[in-house]
Amino acid sequence: MKVWHDSADLVKKCYELIAESADPQDFYFFNQMKRASTSICFNLAEGSGAGSDKLMRRHVNIAIGSAFELANQLEIGMKINHWSPEQTRPLLYALDEVIRQLFGLKRHLSRSIDNDANGGK
Repeated sequence: MKVWHDSADLVKKCYELIAESADPQDFYFFNQMKRASTSICFNLAEGSGAGSDKLMRRHVNIAIGSAFELANQLEIGMKINHWSPEQTRPLLYALDEVIRQLFGLKRHLSRSIDNDANGGK
């Protein structure tokens, strides 16, 4: 699944950005960023093994929430001078792409669920 691969790449980029931080001692902030980024691909993996489109959509919704949490953390990281906009911009672009894909997957799953509920019509 492309969105899973892209979200796994995003995790790597987050860890690299954290390693470049101006303040490597901000453990709580960086730990939350790591958790939010990994939550995206972890929920996609868990959802794909859930056995139904309805359960997969639930995990996609959680992944979307984690993606928005990560976007907020990146913005806050710039505001508190952990990183410059130049350092953060590539990650924000990658995150925007993952978010776009997640919403596309959610739409697809919702249509599939609606079709099943309507007897495949």
